[in-house]
Amino acid sequence: MRIIRIPLIALLSGVLVSTLLTGTAGAAVTTERLAPVPTGKAALTANPIYKTGKLEPDACPEQPVYNDDLETAETYLSFAPDCLNGGWEYQFSKTKPPFSKPRFAVTARIGVPTGCGRFPKGAQAVHCPANKKITFYPSKGILSQAIELLLFQTLAHECGHHVQ
Repeated sequence: MRIIRIPLIALLSGVLVSTLLTGTAGAAVTTERLAPVPTGKAALTANPIYKTGKLEPDACPEQPVYNDDLETAETYLSFAPDCLNGGWEYQFSKTKPPFSKPRFAVTARIGVPTGCGRFPKGAQAVHCPANKKITFYPSKGILSQAIELLLFQTLAHECGHHVQ
């Protein structure tokens, strides 16, 4: 079992996300449930998730990915969502509402239904809020550079949409 490495780009992405979620004041972590989630304009500045502290990195088993190998990319993509969900689930356990895991699918072609229309040409992955589903398309382009970070970064981006 390997542990997911944290390259500089991932570390910087984590810093950005944690800054967005915690603000620059570094709010203290609390284990009690916070107030209900605000709506409208207040949701942008008064959301209780901002007070839960930094999103902590998690040690998750990493699956190897090889260039131009759809099978290893699909295996990686079957494990990576659980890692991301675990981190967000922990963060949301400190507030309301509870975290709901997104559904996840890998598609072999563009144009398939996603719940929010058809999978768009030129996209690598999409999140559909209507069915809370992330659909990932391992295109030939991404498979030719199938490094774990690229797959993980794309998936983490879509998980960010789900969290929003």
